[in-house]
Order: sequence, then C-alpha cells, then structure tokens
Amino acid sequence: MKVMRKRTKPKPTMEERVQQILDDAAKYRTTRLARGNMLIQRGFYATPSEWAQRRLGHAERMERLALKLEA
Repeated sequence: MKVMRKRTKPKPTMEERVQQILDDAAKYRTTRLARGNMLIQRGFYATPSEWAQRRLGHAERMERLALKLEA
C-alpha cells in the first residue's frame, strides 16, 4: 500500500524573506503614491502645495522604515 505525502515548499531563507518584505513595501509605497496622484487629479486636495506636504511626510515615513529594516 502506497502512502501519499504532501509536497511542501522549502522555507525561504532570511535573505529571501527580507527581499520579499522590501518588495512588498515598494509595492505599497507605489500604490499609495498613485492613489494620491489620482486624488489630486480628481480635486480632493485644495492645492498642489497640500499634496507636496503629504509627499514630504511620506518620504520621512519611508526613511524611518528603512532604518528599522536595517537594524
């Protein structure tokens, strides 16, 4: 009698997992920026300077994230 065994994926290495996290963060960042651009085009922000202020805040958040990932 044959026993059927499930095939399991090998666990990703630490480097692969870190790269996956960085890729996911880049996708998230791109999506958020694109969403912000669409909001500007639709007139949800009063002025372009308001959007510029939000974009600067986004850069600061990404720097904090990068520092946490490096630690």
